[in-house]
Amino acid sequence: MKILELHLRNIASIVKADIDFEKDTGMIDPDTGQAARMFLIFGDTGPGKSVLLDGIAMALFGKTPRTEGVVNRARNTYVSDSGNEINITSIEQYTRLGITEKDECYSEVVFAGNDGVDYRAKMELGVARMRNGNYKNRKKWTLKAGEQ
Repeated sequence: MKILELHLRNIASIVKADIDFEKDTGMIDPDTGQAARMFLIFGDTGPGKSVLLDGIAMALFGKTPRTEGVVNRARNTYVSDSGNEINITSIEQYTRLGITEKDECYSEVVFAGNDGVDYRAKMELGVARMRNGNYKNRKKWTLKAGEQ
C-alpha cells in the first residue's frame, strides 16, 4: 500500500489540508525528481503534526491509536459545543470545535493498494442539526475502489 493523497476538513486543529504525496513540490526528491520515499513531519508543539497521522488512521481504519484503550476513571465524557456528551475514546472527538451542520468534517486518504488498484477511504464526522435544535455528530466511513 502507498498513500497518494490526504485530505482533512475540520479535523481537530486543522481547518483544511490537502497533501498530494506524489505531486507536491515539497514531497519530491531533489536528487531524482521522483516522489520522495520518505519525508519528515516536524514543527512546534500544537500545529497538528499528530493530527495528520490520526487523519490517515481514521480514514483507513475508522479509529485512531490515540483513542484506543484510553481509561479515565474520573471522567469518560466531555460536553461538546453543541451540548452533546462525547466519549473520550470516540472518533467524534476529532470534530473541530465550533463547526456547524453546513461545515464539512472528514478525513480522506487516497492510496494505491498492493493489487494495483487505487482506493479512496473516507471517514466523515460532520454534525447534523436535530429537530430539537441541538447538534449531533454523524459518523460515516466509506471505501471506494478504482476512483480518483
